[in-house]
Amino acid sequence: MAYSQENKTILITGATSGIGKEAACYLASLGAKVVASARNKEKGSDLLSAYKEQYPNGQGTIELVEGDFSSLQSIQNLCEQVKTSYPVIDTLINNAGVWKMSYQETKDGIEETWQVNVLAPMLITHSLIDLVKKSSDGRLVFTASGLHKGVVDLNNPEMRQSFSGMKSYQQSKLADILLTRWLASKLEDTGIGAYCFHPGFVGTSIGRDGGMIMQKLMKLAGMSPKKGAETLNFLATEPQENLVSGEYYVKKKVKKITAESNDMEMANGMIEKGQTFLADYIQSDLFADLVVNT
Repeated sequence: MAYSQENKTILITGATSGIGKEAACYLASLGAKVVASARNKEKGSDLLSAYKEQYPNGQGTIELVEGDFSSLQSIQNLCEQVKTSYPVIDTLINNAGVWKMSYQETKDGIEETWQVNVLAPMLITHSLIDLVKKSSDGRLVFTASGLHKGVVDLNNPEMRQSFSGMKSYQQSKLADILLTRWLASKLEDTGIGAYCFHPGFVGTSIGRDGGMIMQKLMKLAGMSPKKGAETLNFLATEPQENLVSGEYYVKKKVKKITAESNDMEMANGMIEKGQTFLADYIQSDLFADLVVNT
């Protein structure tokens, strides 16, 4: 069932390709004001054109904010722009992600998978949580993956020694699940829900760093981005009384997964480790105050 999103403001990262693009267009078609992050104006323009083409009678709008997730300062600038332009965020969707097969550093000198997939959602959520608190239906949604495995290496999260693209990606997606559960526990009495999901094996460009073979495999064997976005759309629109905060969803249903994904001691350590990387941007505790303002 498609629930109207009229009068809702939804911020989604990674909105110019893959499941993010599909979700941005669909949620706008239901009446939402979708605030979509884009790395540059060209990608943003392509998203707006896709929305007009796919949903000519769409009830809502897509508005663009520019942000490069390989730069923490750019992320901070994006958040400041959002805070200046929008009084409330009803749904914050942390969807942007990368999968790097070789060790690569961002403009901040941080391994790229760790920064884009883990630190960026932490910084964005920290910076914008006050806007989500102002919503009567506030929710946080994180794109995870069925590839989450192992543990978060708190001593070497960037894997500077013996880097593995697969292990780095697996760790980052486990971290996103742990972040979801950690936030849900802190927000338990606020009415704000936190959810994560596995979109399935989707034929997107996230595997482009793996070369032509991986790209062809994802296109041939992967489901369409529109199909992959279904659980994301579900978590963004389903009445919260029908959802379970802190849970991991697959095909619109809660799925029980590894013991590591429920390790709150590891989650606490990950939050503390994230704080050390983000110290220049967050002087207080990362999530010092998660109480709804009254």
